[in-house]
Amino acid sequence: MSIKEDEFKQKSLKLLADPCKLKDSKYIPKNSDKLKDEIESKFKCRISDKSYNYILQEIEILVIVDSVLNDIISKIV
Repeated sequence: MSIKEDEFKQKSLKLLADPCKLKDSKYIPKNSDKLKDEIESKFKCRISDKSYNYILQEIEILVIVDSVLNDIISKIV
């Protein structure tokens, strides 16, 4: 038996042991940016570069605001 046939047989046996794995088919993105990969994987769909850049800008703003607020709070306390 070849390596591929053996690998296929093992995967088939795993699916027989847990058929719910068929329901949980996952979208596996192939981007160079891990954050974009995680977002696409989480929501199981592709996002455009324009949408991704908008998301990044929003995250950056939130991080900056959070950092400033934490600095202010730490100085007060």
